[in-house]
Amino acid sequence: MTRIALCVFLLAVILAVSCAPRCAAAQMKRDAAPDTTQTSDTSHARMDTLFHMTKDPLKATLLSTFLPGAGQIYNQDYWKAPVIWAACGFFAYLFITYNNQFVHYQSLYFNSPDSTIRGSQQYFNLKESYRDARDMDGAYFFMVYVLNIADAYVSSHLFDFTVSDTKLVRGLRLDPYIGTPGANRADGAGLQLQIRLR
Repeated sequence: MTRIALCVFLLAVILAVSCAPRCAAAQMKRDAAPDTTQTSDTSHARMDTLFHMTKDPLKATLLSTFLPGAGQIYNQDYWKAPVIWAACGFFAYLFITYNNQFVHYQSLYFNSPDSTIRGSQQYFNLKESYRDARDMDGAYFFMVYVLNIADAYVSSHLFDFTVSDTKLVRGLRLDPYIGTPGANRADGAGLQLQIRLR
């Protein structure tokens, strides 16, 4: 269970960290882009251009489906691809190793000259434990694979995402204080959180 939680946590951190540089880069692109509104000489009507996504979510999803990590490379998240390859490789290696041990102990169990009908209980327990470990690592591999596809899809949608300056948190302060009775503070100690939006 701890491996599942660790995998989910690591992939959530990867998703969260990957959005910050992209948001700043997209904001710089928009600031440098020329004005997209045009006025006609005769009607003076304003024509707005429609938003067009830079990255295609379907293409990113298909790339990550057929080759894990390829959608991340397409979305220019180059550092995510080796992380995905390492996670997939690790769980594939464990799956193959545990499967080989399962097959080995299964053959020993069925071929053991023991007094019981089906073989030694020790071989049976080993066979079952390796089967369980193999199945869990197969599930972990599948989770990494699905999260890889979801990350490629979400990252392609967020590629052009920007946060305007008016909605950013400008100031966030966390100050300890020791209060005295009076004005607006209570008697005692605590933390004061101030958020300034503009």
